[in-house]
Parts: sequence; C-alpha cells; structure tokens
Amino acid sequence: IDPLIEILIDHSVREEIKLRILSILGNYGVDTSDPEFAEILESAFEDFEGVMHRSTLDMLDSIQQDDEAIAFLLENFHQFPPEAQVEMVRQFGDTKDERAVKILEIFAEVDDKVVAQEAIKYLGKIESPKSYAALEQIIADNDDAEITKLAEKSMRILQLANVKPMPTEQRVSMLGDIYKVIMSFIDGKGSRVLWIARWIENSKLETLNLMLNTRVGIKDCYGASNMSKRQFDKMVRTMRTEIDGVELDYNYALKLIKDAMYQNRESASAIPIEFVLWKRILKGDDISPARYVPKWDNFVDNLEALKNDEDILEESYHLHDLEDFSSWFDQSPKTYDYWDELEKLVNSYRGKTLDRKIDDLLKRYAVEVFEPQRDFIKRNLELTADFLFHQPNRRDEAELALVAALNLELKSTLPLHEHPFIERMMDESLEMAELNMSHGFDVRVNPEFFD
Repeated sequence: IDPLIEILIDHSVREEIKLRILSILGNYGVDTSDPEFAEILESAFEDFEGVMHRSTLDMLDSIQQDDEAIAFLLENFHQFPPEAQVEMVRQFGDTKDERAVKILEIFAEVDDKVVAQEAIKYLGKIESPKSYAALEQIIADNDDAEITKLAEKSMRILQLANVKPMPTEQRVSMLGDIYKVIMSFIDGKGSRVLWIARWIENSKLETLNLMLNTRVGIKDCYGASNMSKRQFDKMVRTMRTEIDGVELDYNYALKLIKDAMYQNRESASAIPIEFVLWKRILKGDDISPARYVPKWDNFVDNLEALKNDEDILEESYHLHDLEDFSSWFDQSPKTYDYWDELEKLVNSYRGKTLDRKIDDLLKRYAVEVFEPQRDFIKRNLELTADFLFHQPNRRDEAELALVAALNLELKSTLPLHEHPFIERMMDESLEMAELNMSHGFDVRVNPEFFD
C-alpha cells in the first residue's frame, strides 16, 4: 500500500493514473472516505474538483459506447469519500449534456439517499426527453415516497421548460431470450454464485454475475456485455473447474435475486453499486425485494411425516459426504479453542471418563458456537433442499436436507448436539481445525488466510 500512496502524492504522475490508484487502494481495503485520508487527497490533487470536472468530460464520451467504462466509473465512485461522490454527480449534472442522463439515472438508484437525490435534481435540469423518460422510470421503480416526490418535482420543472415526454429507446427493447442461468451450491459461509446470460443485439450476450449470501444478500456483482457465445461458454467451463454450477430456470433465479435484495434490506447491507448498471438484463421483470419461501407442497406429499422420519433424519449425517456440503464447517476462533481443549482431554484421560468429558465438551461447543448459527444453518439447508428439488435425480438428497432443516426449528425437542447433521458438522469443523493447525494455519493467529 505504501508504494501506491507514494505514487498518489507524486506531482509528476498524471491525474488519470491517480484516479485509478484510488480504486486499487479501495480494493486493498483502504477506506478512502476516512477523514484522515483527506490530507492525502489534498496532497495528491491540487484541484480535486478540477480533476473531477475534466474527468467528467472525458467520461461522457466513453460511457456512451462502452459499458465497461461505466463499470470502471462506478468502481471508482464507490472508493471516493461521500463529499466527492456528491461532487461527481454535480459535475455530470452541471454539464447539462444529454449524454449525462445515462449515468445520472444510475446514480439516482444508489443506496446513498443524498447521492440519489442530487442525481434526481440534476435530471430535472437537463432539458431532454431522455431526462423525462429517466424520471418516469425512477418513479415507476421506486417505493420511497421522498424519492418519488423529488422525481415528480424534477419532471414538473422539465414540463415548465416545455420538454415533452417523447418515447426514447429503452434498454429492454434490446433484450432477447435468456441463454443460460447457472448457479452454484451454497458454501459454508452462505454464499453462492449466480450467472445469467441473455441475448442482446448483434447475436451477442450480456451477463449478470452475482454472489448471493444468506446473511448479507447480494454481496458482489459484475457483468459483461457484447460477449460471444463461445466466450461465455469458455468462461463457464473455467468456472466449473473451481465451482460446481447447475443450470436452472430463469424465473426461479429471479425469486432468489428478490430474496437476496430483501436480505440486503433486512441486514442493512448496501447492494453493490455495480448492480444498478448490470441489473438492466432483468428489465421488464419484477425485482422488488421479497422473501423467498420454498413451497414444500410442490415436492413433498406429507411434510409432517417426513419431518418425523427418524431414519431419514439419521441419514442426514451423511450429507457431508456430498461435494455440495464439503465446505460446511465452522472456521471461527472458538472452534480452534475447542480443538485445543479436546486435544488436552485426549492426552489426559482414558475410558469412560474421557467419553464423559468429550460429551460435555461437545454439548458446550454446540451451545456456544452452533446455537447462535441455528437460523443461518437452517436457512442454508432450506435453500439447498429447494435447489436440489429443482434438479433431476436429486430428490433423495433434497429430502435429507429438508428433514435436517425441519428439525432445526426452535420448537424442536432434539438437543442440538444430537442432531445428526449438526453432529457431523461439529466433527468436520474440529477436524478441519486440527488439519489447518497441523499445517501451521490458525485463524486466531493468521486470520488473513481464512478470508
């Protein structure tokens, strides 16, 4: 990081290079919005507002034809301090250039309300039918009364300027059929990857690539446009060497995206700003946040009977033998503490005394480490069971996952450490801690290896 800072404050380095370095620093985890970083920015740019203005004019040309330029702009935008983000919106708006409508419409949809409001105000100052159409779309897509009211005010300003609501070319008109939808299984941290590819004009594909997380919602997003079928298929083959992906139905994927957006709202986690750009592949479809609740009646005749089937519940212990569950183990420092304690017990006791002490340890381990994760694990099992039910020839595994989830309900009388799936998960977690420590890796000492 230090060499990058040195380049940033070097007055012989071009401004556009410094802007790129800001983005790189953000990727390294540097909070460029920190007030302490303001001194570095002041030293790096003699006239930060002037730099932003010149950059704005250059970007207006780029973003008209190159979606990657917009993606790069958003990546940089995310790294800027809040006041610089607002200033960037103003720089685009002050041009009063019709070309700025495209990016202002994107800024109007970001989670930061100050930025969104500023973008909407400036849309009302660009006297163009495109601005009018953008404001109409914002009103149609928004359920925030304050944002809607501001957009309506900007529309009235345009009406007073005699701007007519002429039809403009919409991105949805360029969208063709869905080519492929591919999703990976949920990993131990509650994350999975979703890829959607859709035909656009000129026999090319546009892709939306998301990381969905059970706790956070949409955790990461990127996209690509004008890909050939060959390029996309090659990318999928490369992905499948690392992540086992399964093709699924587009409408099912939409429900999972809506669920992830709901979770972003519930967890107060901002949706990645890149989603504002690449979600256009979903235009015309309802993507309002909504909790997804699987309909088990579509797959199971008697849910209560399945839940009470002790043989199937016992068999859920072996779900961990499947590749789908290979990363379902706990990596918290507490697990490593319990492994240390277990190792001491094994070295100090024998026979029934050892068995009793291990049993006591596992009960405490279940209560301290896994009880707080009960709902998280249950939700992951539900979503995994649902995912398996949507695949051919995987009904047996789906039922095992569903039974495991149903028996994690709070009203269940089954002690957590005796739940077969959790029992195996505890074993896997402790064994992984042992394996990692035997190779010199301890999450309590070097957590960076476990990110």
